[in-house]
Amino acid sequence: MKITIVADYFMKDMPMGGSERSLQAIIDAAPVPVKLVRSSEFRLRDYGRDDFLIFGNFRTLPYGILPTIAEKVKYAVIESDYKYCCYMEIETHEKTTGGRCDCHEKDYGKRMCNFYDGAEVLFWKSTVQLNRHLEVFPILKLKENVVIGATYSDDELSFLLEVAKRRFLKFGWAVFKSDSWIKGYKQAVQYCKDHKFWRIDIHNRSWVKTVLKMSKCRGLVCFPQILES
Repeated sequence: MKITIVADYFMKDMPMGGSERSLQAIIDAAPVPVKLVRSSEFRLRDYGRDDFLIFGNFRTLPYGILPTIAEKVKYAVIESDYKYCCYMEIETHEKTTGGRCDCHEKDYGKRMCNFYDGAEVLFWKSTVQLNRHLEVFPILKLKENVVIGATYSDDELSFLLEVAKRRFLKFGWAVFKSDSWIKGYKQAVQYCKDHKFWRIDIHNRSWVKTVLKMSKCRGLVCFPQILES
């Protein structure tokens, strides 16, 4: 059986992407060689019943092809977002439109449910994320659902354990600086002002530098505006 991982991007494309880094850890731990294909370059005619596909983020995959994939091949899905929502995030939908997300009631959401239902296994990043999907798609309760959270490679875990053993003089509070409202940077800045915390902004750093910087801080001030995994 040939195994192919299909995703919009991989870590070499987005080295600071959380989903991409988690996916890379899975790739590194694979017991057999896997082929990597970007969603935009995926062609269903290249695969058959002897293949097994693992879908990561697939936003650039034409959603019209999803029913055919569900019918023709075996696959699993590693879900990092809420792709049944046209905005990818329920809170973003509500903030943008001023109304509740009803994407699951429309053709787009129904096709996404069919795609999930056709998978051999569904992997989720949190229990809350899983439960939100089960609320709108109760049929998925019959599937094999596995909450895996974020995944790390052996090298990354070793590095985290090594840093945790070091004794640094703790100073200031870390805040992730971002222009995206989702990250809640303005709220974190205000919290630090209100509590007279010395703020240390973290941005445009590699994962290793980010971990090292955070390890020297007293803590992290974070106000995500959506239910991020």
